[in-house]
Amino acid sequence: MIFNRFQYKNIFSKIVIVCCMAIGLFSSIQKAAAQTDYIPFGDKQYQLLDRLKIKLKDYPGLNFTTVKMVSREDFTAAIEKIAALDQSGEISNLLTNIDREDIRSALMNNADYTTNYQDSFRLNKPILGFIFQTPAHLYQSIGKDFSFVADAVANFQLGKSNDDQKLFQNTRAIRFRGKIEDRIGFYALISENQERDPLYVQNAVNPYPGLGNTGLPGQAFFKNFENHPGAFDYFGIRGGITFNAGDKFDFALAYDQFKIGDGFRSLFISDYGAPFYFLKANYHINNQFDLTSVVAQTIAPFTDAAYFGRDSTRPRNYMMFHHLDWQATSFLKVGLFENTIFNGSAGDGKPLGIHNTDPTLGPVSTPEKGKTTRSRVGIDFRAVPVRNIELYGQWLIDGVTDWGASFKNRNAWQLGAKYIDAFGIDNLNLQAETNIVRPYAYSSDYVENNYTNYNMPLAHPLGSNFKEVIGLLSYRPLNKLYINLKTIFYKKGLDENGLNYGGDLLRPFTYNKPTDPFKIGAGNANTVSIYSATASYELIQNLFIDGNYTYRKSKTSIAGPNDVKFFTFGLRWNMPHKDYDF
Repeated sequence: MIFNRFQYKNIFSKIVIVCCMAIGLFSSIQKAAAQTDYIPFGDKQYQLLDRLKIKLKDYPGLNFTTVKMVSREDFTAAIEKIAALDQSGEISNLLTNIDREDIRSALMNNADYTTNYQDSFRLNKPILGFIFQTPAHLYQSIGKDFSFVADAVANFQLGKSNDDQKLFQNTRAIRFRGKIEDRIGFYALISENQERDPLYVQNAVNPYPGLGNTGLPGQAFFKNFENHPGAFDYFGIRGGITFNAGDKFDFALAYDQFKIGDGFRSLFISDYGAPFYFLKANYHINNQFDLTSVVAQTIAPFTDAAYFGRDSTRPRNYMMFHHLDWQATSFLKVGLFENTIFNGSAGDGKPLGIHNTDPTLGPVSTPEKGKTTRSRVGIDFRAVPVRNIELYGQWLIDGVTDWGASFKNRNAWQLGAKYIDAFGIDNLNLQAETNIVRPYAYSSDYVENNYTNYNMPLAHPLGSNFKEVIGLLSYRPLNKLYINLKTIFYKKGLDENGLNYGGDLLRPFTYNKPTDPFKIGAGNANTVSIYSATASYELIQNLFIDGNYTYRKSKTSIAGPNDVKFFTFGLRWNMPHKDYDF
């Protein structure tokens, strides 16, 4: 079917409304399972999940982890069963004492989805009788027909860089979640933020002087912080409503982020960019197949100078993606990914094709469909061939008509490995990963169809035209002490002499493209090394004191070296440590 832009927007809105009404009606007549929210990105529970899914590679209850954020209900049900297996002695040789402490901590944090251990969480003397009934939450009320959990969120970090800049992060927030009669779930995070980041982050936010800011990683609308040069001020909100239509079928209507994959990075979709509105459907089939289908609204590339202070008028795009997970064997999982961007900025009289609303129809195609759509497909895998070692990878195809060093070869690859309890040392985790993205991957003949949201890549933060190697170490010498070391090396081709070398996703594919061949890193070669060390100590449940030191070495063919060293320290509560790893 073909619709013009105005009709498409109206029809899209009607589809969402009708779907919500249908879901609500269907949910009201079903004996649905408990509704759920999601474990936020960066939460300490993801490290526990990573360890458990590798240690218990044959356990089917952990086959839901490729598409993130992870369901709080599914995660809690899985670790409850694992705790029972450990207590019965069936897997007692697999878990460390810190694993067991982390399981108990996770059950405490997800008490509205647990059926056991409730009494052991409660404090004898809550403040005013209802504040901090358990160490995990500011307030909780958990009943048969209704539950509500609220947490205070804060992040206060101070630091300094070698260019004498004073760095800071200042976040105050509230988050809450709940469920009503096991039919409707809801969650939200509302925050007020100010921050000054290292200079290389400031330069990434404003790469084109005179055109205004582009995008701040992880955020949507933001502004400069008055009287604080180089600092940003923004109000953040995320949240959604969830529905279950049965044990195997659930929906979410939300404004949030996604990540697909098992690596540190994702070449499909990641939590690096801004959140977006989406309607998601999940289908779970016999612990073997999981299908996630999403229809979303994103923000097409724009210049801040043209839309300054007018966020509501920025150009909208529409996106659909699907990911099918297949647990092929007890140790091997294979996934298929497809994404289509629909250009919502097509002018009057320029038709917009609407395809692929049904995930069974497959992708529109990897080539361009005129000015209005662009599709990409991919495959991923995760394997645990031997105890304590996981292999994973992704392959994204963005259009291939030539496998050589040509602009027509627009592929991206990822390969990685994780090794937990490395070398027989309990709670020592190692990870290595490489990412290779060809020039012009994620790009389109029309910049509106590029794989971006709010001027930031939807997948890897470096965009395209780069090679990257990552090494990670995490260690827990004590239950409350978290040590994380990180090294990142990459080479990226930047634009040079007005030519587009295929690394900037805010330029169209056809803009000033030089002639072949196109080797990765072509253009103004930027080589970067990042060394980072972070130590965090959990003072009480979910309250951390942090210290971080980062050294970023950068050199381009034209400008030469530009090194940055900085340290930060501070206090955070119910919030992950914020890093800019690019």
